[in-house]
Amino acid sequence: MDIAIIGAGPRGLSALYSLSRAVTDPVTVHLFGARDDGADVVGIGTPYSPDQPLFSRLNGHSSVVDPFKAHRGDDDGSLGLSFDDWARVNGHEEFADDFPPRKLVGEYFQYAAGVIRGGLPEHVELREYERAQAVGGEPGAWTIDHEGGQLRVPELLLTVGHATVPPSPLTDEDVNQPDGVVIPMPYPLSKLDGISAGDAVATRGAGLTFVDVVLELTEGRGGTFSDDAREYTPSGREPEVIWATNHDGVFPDSKPPFGAVAELVSAERWEEAKMAVAQSPTLEDMLEAVRAAAVDALAAQGASDPDAYDAAIAAPEPRPGLARERLAESVASARGEIPIPARQIVTETWQILMSTMIRRVSNRIFAPEDWEAFMAGFGAVGISSYGPPLVNAQKMLTLVDAGLIKVELLDKAIDAEDFPFEVDAFVDCVLPPAGFWRGAYPELEGIEDLLITWADEHVERTGVRTDGAGSVLDANEAPIPGLAAVGRINEDWTVEMDNLDVTAHPFILGWADRIARMAG
Repeated sequence: MDIAIIGAGPRGLSALYSLSRAVTDPVTVHLFGARDDGADVVGIGTPYSPDQPLFSRLNGHSSVVDPFKAHRGDDDGSLGLSFDDWARVNGHEEFADDFPPRKLVGEYFQYAAGVIRGGLPEHVELREYERAQAVGGEPGAWTIDHEGGQLRVPELLLTVGHATVPPSPLTDEDVNQPDGVVIPMPYPLSKLDGISAGDAVATRGAGLTFVDVVLELTEGRGGTFSDDAREYTPSGREPEVIWATNHDGVFPDSKPPFGAVAELVSAERWEEAKMAVAQSPTLEDMLEAVRAAAVDALAAQGASDPDAYDAAIAAPEPRPGLARERLAESVASARGEIPIPARQIVTETWQILMSTMIRRVSNRIFAPEDWEAFMAGFGAVGISSYGPPLVNAQKMLTLVDAGLIKVELLDKAIDAEDFPFEVDAFVDCVLPPAGFWRGAYPELEGIEDLLITWADEHVERTGVRTDGAGSVLDANEAPIPGLAAVGRINEDWTVEMDNLDVTAHPFILGWADRIARMAG
């Protein structure tokens, strides 16, 4: 049997590995995106290039970086090291059990790819290609055009990463700027080289990409931070000012101390909460179970106000000084200088229960008002739990206090489209969102009609809908023969798909088991 995997980043690598452990009959895996101008990039994907600077950090904990994790219970001696063990063996102990540089994560995935390739059984043949140019065909008979010709396969798995075309590309006109001012996509960060010392810079977005951009324009140009990152010495090559904007009016919080919220209540209470989430008959009941667990965690830290949960989950109300105030509070908490803010206790509760929630909500239809309530909570998680690690959050605070990052417009929640004056460069720090829309992946244009069925406006959802084995569903909720999709493309029919934890979702393992049955 011939199988094509479109996307050779971490998820494509995990799919290859899980398939190699599931099948017992001959299969040939055609892995697209494994080469980039001839270079081996299996497992790396764009976010984990080993060429990027050390200050670009992973916003997930290193403990989830392990493509072998789902199979450690049935170890037959063929498994590779986890990132943490690899880091310790290779002289990077300071980044084990931490939020490591993405550069090192990329180097680790190169190691993992070598282990997986070297351990493929004889009945699994791997063929590697550059990026797919066009995908087409029909159910069970797919075609992939590539630089060497065209391939036909009965089974196709999409593990594509970030969309290459945003739904609404930012233009100079959008932000009231002269032609040529907007930098629409800052990666690789060398795209910022045209920004000169002393320039006035503005950004759309103040999240993780903003952090990378700011550090490239400061630390990346020879500026230095003190060991604790509380002081900054400029090099003279920085912009004069960087104006931050977004519609939330705040920066994402610094990550709280890892595991601190989990320790507020007993392990038995968390297991009870997970059981309540898993067995909840309705989405409303599930959200109530999450609320109850968060209220207990809040009470353990002395927040007994019955409205504390609702206040924590609510969107921030912009006001002067709020952006710096919240950032400073989260940094102080991450340093252990003050208690964890209530909003982070709530959102970390969501994180602790997230894998159980994922299995409860994935690919199911709910009443619009219930789904809206769920997504509101999930949005709060994005602000308070998906921020930078302490070291980079402190750097942002230091640059705010130094006057290099300006927050006056951020405090007003002014969107980029309402930016009030001209600047020398306007960097779009908002990457294409997860989900699917027409044109998101030009190479998939030939099968867009099959993928878009459950991502149209009439269902108010944004991703490709699948079953538990990752098979794409048609309009009648039946699996489309031979077509599967697992990754960012599925959001928000499934949440948390931009996640390196291979155990967070069941889809890759389900897909591998289905292929094994068919191959036999």
